[in-house]
Order: sequence, then C-alpha cells, then structure tokens
Amino acid sequence: MAVTLEFESTGMPKEVSSCRDLKSALRRVKEGETIELTKGEYDCGSLTLSKKSEGRPIIIKPKAADAGKVVIKNTTLTLSGEYGVVTGLIFDNSMVQVVKGNFNRISRNVFRNGADVEAAIRIQQGSSNRVDHNEIVDWKKRGIRVIPKGDKDGGKDDTSTQNNRIDHNYLHQFVNNSSGNGKEGIQLGKGMNNTFVDLMTVVEYNLFDEVTNDDEMLSIKSSGNMIRFNTFINSNVTMQVRHGVNNQFISNTIKGGRGMVIYGENNEAIGNILDKTPIIARNGDTTQDKAMVKLKSGKYGHPAAHNTLLAANQVIDSFIGIGVRIPGGSAYRGKPAENTRLEGNLPESIQDRAEKGEQTGTKEQDSYDGEVSPAVELAAADVGSNAPETA
Repeated sequence: MAVTLEFESTGMPKEVSSCRDLKSALRRVKEGETIELTKGEYDCGSLTLSKKSEGRPIIIKPKAADAGKVVIKNTTLTLSGEYGVVTGLIFDNSMVQVVKGNFNRISRNVFRNGADVEAAIRIQQGSSNRVDHNEIVDWKKRGIRVIPKGDKDGGKDDTSTQNNRIDHNYLHQFVNNSSGNGKEGIQLGKGMNNTFVDLMTVVEYNLFDEVTNDDEMLSIKSSGNMIRFNTFINSNVTMQVRHGVNNQFISNTIKGGRGMVIYGENNEAIGNILDKTPIIARNGDTTQDKAMVKLKSGKYGHPAAHNTLLAANQVIDSFIGIGVRIPGGSAYRGKPAENTRLEGNLPESIQDRAEKGEQTGTKEQDSYDGEVSPAVELAAADVGSNAPETA
C-alpha cells in the first residue's frame, strides 16, 4: 500500500502501539514527521491532528512491516490543520474528517463495516484537500461528503470550502435494506443553504459498484462542481444535480442506473455513456432563483432545470427526458424545464424521440461544436488502495 506523496516526510518516524501513545504523538508531532502504527486494533473513540505545516507533511501510516495489519476501530480521526496525510490504514466502522483544514490528503485506506458512522470521509469547511485511492466497502451510510458553511442566502459568498479533489476511489457494496435518505455514495453540499456555494469539487476516476443505500448514489447540492470520467455500475439508483448552478457531468459511464437527473440552472451533461439509463432535465415545483423560499408545505422545493445543455451523450436502450419524472420517482410539477439544449446526442434518432412533458423552449441540433473527451470505463484494478499511482 505504498503511496507517492507530493511532499515527502523528512523527520524520524515515531512508532506507536496504543491509543494512548497515538494521542500523545498527535499532540507532539512536528512538521515533516511521521507517526507509524504497529499492528493491532486501535479503538480510540476520537483522535485529532491539528498541526499546521508549511508544506512538509505530517504522515500517519502503518509501520512498513505491519502494512494491512493496523485497524482503527469505532473512531473518528479529525484533521483540522494543514498538510496532514493519512495513508495505508484500515478503518473499521470509523471515519476520517477534515474540519477547517486545508491541503490534507486521505489516500489508500480501506473503510469497511460502516454501520453507525455518518460517513467514511467528510470534508467540512476545508479547501484543496485530496481524497484518493481509498476503498469504501460494506457501508450502510454515506461514503464521502463535502460540506461548506453556507448561509440563509444559499452561500453565495461562502469560500470556506473549495477546490477539493475526490479521485480513484472504489465504492462498493453500499447495501442497506432499510429505506430512507442520507446515505449517498458521494454528497457535495447538504441542503439549500449550500445551493449557491461555488464548491468547485472535482470528482473523477471513481468506481461506484452496487451503491444502493439511497435513491441517489451521487448527489450535488451546491454549485460549480465537475463530475468526470467516473464509472457507475450495478446500481439502480440516480446521480443528481438536486439543486445548484454550473455543475458538469463529463464523460462518465453509467450502466443500469435509474437516471442521470438534472435540476437547477446552467448545468451540463456532455459526452456521457448511459447504458439502460435515462438522462433527464427535470421539471419541478420551484425555480433555482427561488430555491431559498420554502413552499406552502414548509419544505424546500425541487428547482426545475433551466438552461441545461445535454450534448454528445450516448444513450443506449433508454431515453432522453425533458420535463418528465424519474422512472418510479415523485411527480414534482408546476415549473417547467426551460430552454434545454439537445446537441449531437447519439444515436441519431434519440433526440427526435425525446420524451417531453412539462417543458418549454427546448432546442435541438444534430451536432455539438464543443470539445468531447472520451468516456472511461473503470474496473476494480484501476481504483482503490492497490491501484497504480496517478498524478
């Protein structure tokens, strides 16, 4: 489980073998030093690394001889500083969270048996962090969350959480027989108070396999995010822009999903392969500019898609929908999907056969003039803790 780091640690390793030793080491560690855990289980409750480095990382990892034998159990590890690196550990019903921390890296760990923790990995008000090459398996709740501060105006001026990267992770066996919300594989933003936050998270080269805890395996509730080059298989649920602006789905491969679903404003889906999976620009019961105004029911609504671009997507054995409900989903209505552009989607007849419901201003053209990157179909060997290192 070796990992190449942007900044190599230069200090002498500090070896620990108990929770008491580990907590002490986290308090005393200095910039550029490494904490090495010997084999065994560490049921510590809570752990915190709060040091701010100037570029030389503080690394937490197993002792080389004990790789694959160090288990963090029933514990939350918090990174609230800068340039902390957590790598090579097994987290059993445990979570790593970044809280107001920047430039941290959570890489090549295994998260398993997640029964009663909020998420495997959470970034809460932190920027320029990287979550990569982790395996999250046998998980009951959320996999990875990115949560900005937000505010009552939807977070238009919130810059607390930006430019995080989530890549080359392997999420699989998210199977929970109980129904309910709040168990997405990846969630970007958590509610309407985040809808206008320019989160700018990049989610790329991840594999989702049997991620069915929630109706949404990937949920966007913020703005400015890019979802590209991911693979979604064996998961009959949706990936959604639930609300927000300027989000992009680029060159993903989805096989057998309930739908790539887009609400909100100025969102795009370009160059995706959707096999037995529809792509839908939804109608709704509110609009994005009124997203912060609650409905008569006292709840926030679902903002209808406005100015959506669906271009150069390959839709196989399924359909494009404009202003229609998700198969088996709720019928939010009252506000049409407006000004959807269908450009160069394949096969050639798919746009002519688009299912149109509550919509207005839909425009179609046979070709797309923009750049299209080839979609990627990932396998287990391409992602997770044992995959080759990537930039």
